[in-house]
Amino acid sequence: MRLSLLIAALVLGIVGGVVLVRDCESIGLVVCVSHLTLERATTYATLVLALVALILTHATWRSAEAAKQSAAILPQLERAYLFETATMTAAFGDTAMRVELGETPALCYTVTLTNYGRTPAIVRRLACGADHSPPMPAESAYPRLEVGPELILRPGEQHVVELRDPQPADAELVAEVHRGNVFPKLFGRVDYDDMFGQPHVTAWHWAYNGKDDTFAPFPWKGRRANYRR
Repeated sequence: MRLSLLIAALVLGIVGGVVLVRDCESIGLVVCVSHLTLERATTYATLVLALVALILTHATWRSAEAAKQSAAILPQLERAYLFETATMTAAFGDTAMRVELGETPALCYTVTLTNYGRTPAIVRRLACGADHSPPMPAESAYPRLEVGPELILRPGEQHVVELRDPQPADAELVAEVHRGNVFPKLFGRVDYDDMFGQPHVTAWHWAYNGKDDTFAPFPWKGRRANYRR
């Protein structure tokens, strides 16, 4: 619609210009000016003003569209982004070397949430847990942690969570983990809002390898369990 109006204005301006030039060529510029009537001058001026007005309207529309696109992109550029990192609270190698028969050491983890975005993250729900025996629970059944009425992580801020495997381990299990034959699981999900009121999710499902003391993403029932949106 706007493009059609612009084209119409251009055609109108060109027609008016052609008429004016032809009139002046046929009778001469001086005579053309001397014979310029108020009605003819008004017509030419109206054509020029219409052309200018439509060009300005089109430019304003283009500026508005650019501003609209910028406003749509801004939340993605300025939003909060929560990432998690996981570690063993105590060096697992030391635990494996010290455990003796009959002991039941606990597998403990530290999960650190960091806001790598440019604006605050308002945490609404935080649920996570650890287990060394399948099956893993569904996300809706993750143990929910108390975060108070409102946990806000500003850009660069962190929130640390200490987790303990509820199932006691024994010397044989610890040895199997240390050999890389058993992989304890660490899972969780955090729901948060950005400053624009948009909800987001960060979810994780890590498998711990005691042989080289690393965590690796582990799918849950064949689905990707580490994601952000």
